Order: sequence, then C-alpha cells, then structure tokens
Amino acid sequence: MIELDTLGTDEAQADAAAQRDQEEGRGQVWRSFADWRGDERLEKRRGSEFMKGASDPPTKASRRSFMKVMGASMAMAGLAACRRPEEHILPYARKPEQQIPSVPRFYATAMPFRGVSRGLLVQSSDGRPTKIEGNPEHPLTQGATSGFGQGSILNLFDPWRSKTIRQNGSDATLDNLLRQLGQLRGEDTRLAVLMEQTSSPAIARMRERLREAYPSVRWVAYAPEGDDPERMGMQQVTGRPARPLYRFDQADVIASLDADFLSPTRRDYVSNTRTFAAGRRLESPDDDMSRLYAVESGFSLTGGQADHRLAARPTKIAAFARALAAQMGAGGVAGGNDGSNATLTEREQAFAEEMASDLQSAGERGVVLAGEAQPPAVHALAMRLNQQLGATGTTVHLMDTGEQQYTPLSEKLTRLVSDMRGGNVDALAVIGANPLYDLPRSMGFREAMGSVSTTVHAGLRRNETAQAADWHVPRAHYLESWGDGRAYDGTVSLRQPLIKPLYEDAMSELELLHALATGRRRDGYDLLLAQYQERAGANGSGQGGEGSDFDEAWRRALHRGYLPGTQYEGAPTGEPNPASRSDQGASQQPTAFSGLSFAGSAA
Repeated sequence: MIELDTLGTDEAQADAAAQRDQEEGRGQVWRSFADWRGDERLEKRRGSEFMKGASDPPTKASRRSFMKVMGASMAMAGLAACRRPEEHILPYARKPEQQIPSVPRFYATAMPFRGVSRGLLVQSSDGRPTKIEGNPEHPLTQGATSGFGQGSILNLFDPWRSKTIRQNGSDATLDNLLRQLGQLRGEDTRLAVLMEQTSSPAIARMRERLREAYPSVRWVAYAPEGDDPERMGMQQVTGRPARPLYRFDQADVIASLDADFLSPTRRDYVSNTRTFAAGRRLESPDDDMSRLYAVESGFSLTGGQADHRLAARPTKIAAFARALAAQMGAGGVAGGNDGSNATLTEREQAFAEEMASDLQSAGERGVVLAGEAQPPAVHALAMRLNQQLGATGTTVHLMDTGEQQYTPLSEKLTRLVSDMRGGNVDALAVIGANPLYDLPRSMGFREAMGSVSTTVHAGLRRNETAQAADWHVPRAHYLESWGDGRAYDGTVSLRQPLIKPLYEDAMSELELLHALATGRRRDGYDLLLAQYQERAGANGSGQGGEGSDFDEAWRRALHRGYLPGTQYEGAPTGEPNPASRSDQGASQQPTAFSGLSFAGSAA
C-alpha cells in the first residue's frame, strides 16, 4: 500500500480558495486585466470574434455546383501530374581544355582590401566563380580568409552594379570617354586623382606614367575612415610610418588598449586570428597559452576572448595607457591631446598595476597594442612600451613599407577642396571612392566638384559621387580583372580574373589610369604583363617571350598567386622625427568603409 503525503496548511488553503472561486463562478485564469475586471467592452468584442454568419448552418449545394468544383479540381490535378516538356541542350562547340562538366577548378587570385591584398583560392564551376577561400600556399593568409572575402562574390553578381558609361546622367560610349580623356592630356592640365588606398606595384608604375602626361598631377590616397593614427604614432617613434606585424603565437601576455585586433575590418585580421589561435592552442598537458588583457569602451570580439577585461569610458583609454606606462617606468613618453584630464578609479588603477606586472614578467614575450580609433599619442606610447619590453623582433615586427613621411588625409583633402574651389584643378578623377557620402557636408566637397570643368568617377555603383560627376565609368570587379597588390606583410600578390567582365564598358582601375595617361584603352593583362616584364628586365633576368625563363616564371607566379620572397624589409628604429609629432586623432567606425565596395556582400 502506498501512503500519500498529507496536505500541508498552504496547500489546503489554496485548494479551499480554488473551490470557493469555482462555486462563485469565477475563473482562475484570465487573458488580460480587462478580463479579470470583467470589462463589458471586452464582452462585446468577444461576441464579435467571428465574422457574421460563421455560426449559420451551411446552405444546401446544388448538384451542378458540386460537379463544377470537382471538375475544376480534377483538371488542375491532371495538369500538375503532367511531365515537363523535354528541352535539349547543345554541347560545347569547342570544349575548353580540361573542362569537365560539374567538376570545379580552383584558381589563385587576390582581393584588395583597405590598401592591402589578401591571397585567395577561388572555386570555379563551369566558368563561373562560386566559392572563395584563402590561398593555402600564400605565406600570410595560409588558407584563411574573412567574411568580407567570402561575401565579396555577391558584389560580382549584384543586380545594382553599374553597367554602362554615363555622361551627365545619360548613356555614353567608350569612344566618347576616350576622346574626352585624350583632350585632357597636356602639360598645362592640372589633374587631381582621388583613389582608394592601394598597394599595387602596377598602379605605382602607372602613377609615373600619369606624371609624364600631367606633370602637375596630384594624387590623394583616400580612406573613408579618415586619418591613420597608427601610422602617425609610428612616425613619432621611428621617424617614418612603419607597419607593425604582430606575432601573437610568440606572446605570453597580450595587452589590448581598445584594440579589437580580431575584428574582420582590420587589415591584419587574417594573420592576427591565426597567430592568436596558435598561441591559445594547447596540444599537450605541459603547454601554456597566452593571457589576454583587454581594456575597451565597447564589447568586441577581442574583449569576448579576453581572460581579463575592463570596460572603460573612451576618454579613459589614454589615461589608462599613461598609468600602465607609469607602472612600467615609462611614464614620460605620452603627451598631447590624448585625454590627459581623465583620472582612473581605484579599480582601473589596480587593473593597470596587474597588467603591468604581467607584462614585465613576460619581457620580450609581451606585447601592447592600441586600437585604430585611438589618437597617435596612444599608439606611440604602446610602441614605446614594446621597445622597453624588448618585444620588437619577437612579438612585434616593424616593416618598412617604403613610405618616408605620412601626411594626414584630412590635410590633403582640405588643400584639394580649397584648390578646387579656387579654380586650380582642371580635371578630377575619383576612383573607387565616394567622398560625397563619407565626408561631412561642411567640407563642401560637392560645391568644390562643381568648380572643376571635368570630373570622372569610377565605381561598382552609381553612388552619390557618380551622380554628381560629369562622367561615370563602371568599375570591373576584382574577380573579372587583372591586377596586383601587396599583402599586409608586403608579399606581392597577383590578381587574375575568374570570369570575363559581365559588362562590356567595365574597366579596372589599371585600365582607367592608362586611359587617363594615353587616351587609349589597353587590356589589363597586357598592362600587368608589361609591368613585370619591365621589372624582370631591370633585375637582369630578361624579358623574353614564349618559352623563355620569364614566361615560365610568370606562369608559376600566376599559378601560386604571389611572388615568393617579396615581403617588406624590417624598418630601421631611429630617433623620432620632431616635425612628425602631431596630436590629431580620428575616431573610426568599424562600418565606415563597408559601403565603399562591400555594400552587397556579407560582412
């Protein structure tokens, strides 16, 4: 026999209350407060819940109506059961060599991204690119890529892409454009080129050709995020805008000062994520993984991976950096307008002391880095701390990009707008940029464009700048054009098309610059090949032709997708350049450049 527990006092009272409610006709569950109060208006609405006539009995259907409905139903069912008509397809008239239907092929290429190139391996199915991954043989990417890379294929087939050349809002021909560009050529023409950042050696050579045709040409490398405080900070420390390459796999302690180095928007995202994952990987019980400290003003991917995270106001990041430097004995390095009025709380000060202690214990296996939105003084301080730790050459490698002096973009744009307004610019070419969308209206770029006699825009879409320009040229996607570029570490990466340009008028940036310099159109492959033939001749290896050493080396380079041994050399560590000390800074939004070339892709 099973004995049941007797009801306690609470249970008995609850049952008694429920029984009283039931006897009095009150429900125990109500749909709303109005139902609980017994609102009369609710009762009226409840009565009209169903449409009029819903409760009426069905009317008697006639035999004729029944036969109509059933006949139509059987006819529709019969149509659905019919076989689809056979359609015969035609085979290749000239089958491409080694082309097997439904068997994909893979080609190495490179994608331009914020002034650097990322090595890719693209899958091609029946002549169309279908999938993008990293090039496993590329020395920097090593098979990795980002969401921007994988999603960039959507831009190729974007239905909103620009398809034709436009002149003042109407369709125009390529001959008309070339005729107009040919008329611009002359020593007296004051040409200005505003082009997105690029590291292409071929475009660098084309700039020289452009200067021969237009001796007074002005070139502005455009970035929608504005000035680059990292380059400005490095210039303060080393005397030139050196580029840091972080090796997190060699680090025991990582200190991030609002630096989301795992963000896919960074130029060094691929190498950062790979080396950071390697430093956190435990392959044996005796392995140790790196420790990550993150001080940030907003939650980020890097902060989510941090072992120790401190949320701080944006104005306190610089103050925290100075406190960290003071704990490490380098307190007199930072200066300038970097938030020096902010003070730290006891908790923030204790966090800085703990971080400094761990960094000093790690020594050369520690690393400090500042975020892209931080002012140059914070970047300079972070680099000074790395030098004090002895981390340069271990966890931080400084690379010489060949740039001697960095001038803030804001200064270049201010001078350009002033000259455009003053009538000192005869022609303006905007390539791959949309300044009318990115720049503040107070700068007056739109009004300044109206003072230039000839304006040409090249882009994937007819954006705000394209609509304001006299001429618009559809830009070729990187998957349908020839080109080159340098990876973040300087590796020369070659770009070869996976498909013929979808639109006849589309031109690559290399082809458009050649048209500006000569007034003629030339195929991008010929321009790229001539650049490397000239380079090979200068190196003493000879230009050659079919079957020559150069031809074989060129084929191997295209197959690999890069030129081995072309990384940047180490940057010399010299005294800071007094003229380069600047307190200017720019706050970068991670999505500031997403509309430039990736509006139709996944981020």
